This record gives sequence, C-alpha cells and structure tokens, in this order.
Amino acid sequence: MSGRKAAKPPYGAYKAFWSFILALSEHPLPQYIEDSAMGNRSGTSKSELYAALRFFELIDSERCPTAKLRSLCENPTTDKMRDLIQLHYRPVLDLRLETATPSQVDVALQSMGTTKGTIPKARAFFIHGAQDVDIPLGRSLVSGRPPAATRRRRGVRSVRGGGREEISPRMRVMPAREKALHPLIEGLIEDLPSEGNTWEASRASQWLDLARPALAYVYKFEYPPR
Repeated sequence: MSGRKAAKPPYGAYKAFWSFILALSEHPLPQYIEDSAMGNRSGTSKSELYAALRFFELIDSERCPTAKLRSLCENPTTDKMRDLIQLHYRPVLDLRLETATPSQVDVALQSMGTTKGTIPKARAFFIHGAQDVDIPLGRSLVSGRPPAATRRRRGVRSVRGGGREEISPRMRVMPAREKALHPLIEGLIEDLPSEGNTWEASRASQWLDLARPALAYVYKFEYPPR
C-alpha cells in the first residue's frame, strides 16, 4: 500500500463490480476510468464502482488504471480476484471464516473504515466476492443467521374437532430448492424488468454487453468467438 490513507471497503453489489471488470476486459483500457466507461448506471452505482476500484487499488488518485487493473483485465480469472480479496481484506480473513459470525465480520470491517450505516452492504460485498472466488465461509456467515438446527420450531396442524396438533419439523414438507445460480447470473436476472414494463433500448443494450462476457466467464466458453 502507498502512504496515502487506505480506501474504505466497498459496499455496492459485488456482481456489478465483477461484471464491470469483465466488460472492461473486452476492450483496450482507457487512459482514465471516467463516468462514460460505466454506461447508463446511476450516479450511486458509479460511485460504488469507483469505491471498489480504489479499494482494490485498481485505479490511482487520478482514476488512471493501475498495473493491477491492467493485469486483471488482460486475464480476468478467479485466482487473480482471490489474490486481491486476500490482500485487501486481511483483517476479515484473519477471522476463522468457517465459524465466524456476521457481527465479527462487521467489527473487522469497521476497523477498516466502514461506517455503521454501510456495514450490511459492505459485508454482503465481501461475502459474495468470497463465494465467487471459492474462499470457504461458514453457514451462519453466508446466511446471516444461526444454523437451521438452532432455529427449528414446531408447527401446528388442525385436527378433527377444531383442536390443534404439533407437527415435528421432520413431518413438514419443504419446498424443493431452486437450482443454485452463480452470483453473476443472479445479478443479471435481477436487472431484467418485470413482465409488462418497458425497457429503454440503451439500457437493454448495456445489459447485453454485460451479459455476454459474464455468461462466458461462468460457463467457460470462449468470448468473443473466433
């Protein structure tokens, strides 16, 4: 790290940050990372992206790409992103993450400069990033809640005569779990408008520009095709 004050942990959406990196990797890096490079994102989303880029030292104080960003965009791999997370989240990674609680992570993030109002979002950014690069996390940390075994409650069901009978958790029929999707794909789906809503052509074009490299990254096919 340089002598300047370390940047605070990012608190935007990790999937939006990584999608932006993938989009940058498709073209020669500009001399400056300006708003125009971020498309039609809102002002808040752009600010969150800048915060993440500064935190990982991917841009300097003048918003010029650093050697780290050039290396990452030349070959945006999970291994390179894992190295960045391990380097810049040292206080968090010093916890035993497989048994750490959300509150412990929050304290570590505060020690790195995170403000109380942004702690939940900063924690979510870290967790989604760690999951994406295969850093092991404990169940309570991923869910933000104690393990399910500590939260089981007996239900009730109606019986003849108007009475009620307790139901053991084992007797309940749980809904089938949906197929797990990669965080990047979930992020793309969340950005789609609901049925019946209009979508500006420029916004749809931006979504497609993000979707193509993201799909190639997740499902391991060559993009653009030769």
